[in-house]
Amino acid sequence: MMVRDFQKSKVYAAEEGLWWLLDHSVDDPQVVMGGSTLVLSPEAKFSTPEDVQRYVDQVLAHPAVVERFGHSQVSVRKRKGVTKAHYERLGQVIAVPDDKWALRELVVLHELAHHFTLGGASHGPIFAGTYIDLVGMVMGFQTQLALRILFGDNDVKVS
Repeated sequence: MMVRDFQKSKVYAAEEGLWWLLDHSVDDPQVVMGGSTLVLSPEAKFSTPEDVQRYVDQVLAHPAVVERFGHSQVSVRKRKGVTKAHYERLGQVIAVPDDKWALRELVVLHELAHHFTLGGASHGPIFAGTYIDLVGMVMGFQTQLALRILFGDNDVKVS
């Protein structure tokens, strides 16, 4: 049975908001959100899918990630076209375009959240909660809080 991906566009809108904040906070990482001043972590950017693979290997070996999700392996491959990245459950592969917009940390964490989320809608509440957790583990609490606020602003359900 196919489950409707009822909040995909909301997740993407929130994510694009965080991309914008990160891109515009390079010189001054402080942003005010939800009445709090947050200091956003610099976002990793990559040059090639091979760089993404090295990063994925580091994330999968991160103690907090291993404690929460266990040991796993994910391969990264170059994706044809430039319109989107995606996760292939069969084979445990992240496919990323060799394009600047996709070669960034949040895109990779988004695809890893798909890896760690089983069942339900692709961008449903369980995915959203997993994505928030990964951002916190890897990029830090304040960037995690920024994503949580943007999810709230975009009515993204989180569990």
